[in-house]
Amino acid sequence: RAQTVLGRNVDASGATLGQILDASGSVVASSDDRELKSLGAPNAAAASYFQAAIAGGEGRQFVKDAETGLAGYVASYPIRRENGEVIGVAMLKKSFDKLNASLQSFDRPFFFVDGDGAVMLSNRPNTLDRSLWPVRTRVTLAEQFGASGGPPMLASEITTAAWTTFDGRRGYVLRGAIPQSDWSMLIVSPLAGMFASRFLGIVITLQLALSTLFHFLGKQHGVRESLQMQRRADLQVLADNLEVKATTDPLTGLFNRAKFDLVLGHELIRAERYGTQLALIVYDIDHFKEVNDVHGHQAGDRVLVQLSEIVSCEIRKTDLLARWGGEEFVVVLPATDGMTACLVADKLGRAIAQATFDLVGTITCSFGVSDFVVGDSVETLLARTDNALYRAKINGRNRVEFAPASSNLAPTLELR
Repeated sequence: RAQTVLGRNVDASGATLGQILDASGSVVASSDDRELKSLGAPNAAAASYFQAAIAGGEGRQFVKDAETGLAGYVASYPIRRENGEVIGVAMLKKSFDKLNASLQSFDRPFFFVDGDGAVMLSNRPNTLDRSLWPVRTRVTLAEQFGASGGPPMLASEITTAAWTTFDGRRGYVLRGAIPQSDWSMLIVSPLAGMFASRFLGIVITLQLALSTLFHFLGKQHGVRESLQMQRRADLQVLADNLEVKATTDPLTGLFNRAKFDLVLGHELIRAERYGTQLALIVYDIDHFKEVNDVHGHQAGDRVLVQLSEIVSCEIRKTDLLARWGGEEFVVVLPATDGMTACLVADKLGRAIAQATFDLVGTITCSFGVSDFVVGDSVETLLARTDNALYRAKINGRNRVEFAPASSNLAPTLELR
């Protein structure tokens, strides 16, 4: 289930990777099977996006793909229990390949650098993994990325804007911080052959270019967020539809056996824990094979649909009616004792016998009833109720049989 949800979110967001991590940072589900099949799958415990999410917040981190060499962006979010306890992290990673392609159209050098000045993204491919200024950390670029490196292109770090010598040539550099990260972007304009009187125009041009690029990035992000919200809404509708299909009988529109098993298990646990009452009715159509043989299977299907409509109108909203299989149906009655359930079954039997079914005329049903006792399991309660239905069949049909936990007393109610 987690793998399916992960795949849908990856598709909706256009991400290149989605993962679910446990509290230790180990990958427990991934949209890329290679992450799970490879020996020694990476552990994200030290990643800032993981640490932010496992602490209960939202994580954001720029990363560099070790295989492709492309920069990307990771967003993370905590996974919580119902009580709010954080037990893991969900993450999505998106590549900057499209942004990288867009950068190539700019004539001036652009650089996206990390906090140490290492070039992560640029329209000058030969500068990737190089440092714009001397690295201030102990880990060298060669150790971090396996790059051959090279001398820094700037003598010192640029904070906002400055005249400087860039890669051996005189130029003007503008730097802007990227929000919610330690990354920044720089734009460089070589000034060789330009007169000082044009300096103001150059600065304005550079600032406009920088503002335009940031606007482009921000607008792209906003459009992407809007699309993602719509895709998430579409996925939620799809998920709801899939949930309905997974728990609904396609012919009658009632709940199916899978939903019945789930609800009965929950109601049994509730009755055991809180000492409440719980009853179960199993019923089927008498001589249904003859209906199909004489009138055809389409007529038989119509009988099942009409029968479902009749019974649905006769039970409470808190009761669960499900098609158990074939012509057999079940009703789960919370907060109901066995004798009351027998009266309900009797009422259902009379309503069915008094109805006229298209092409068939009248039909009858046989009912088995039992109620929960402490120590019951789903299997024992079902078996006892099914035995009661069997007794109703062998005792003449069109009747209600009750099977208490102790079979010494087995009341019978014949329907007339």
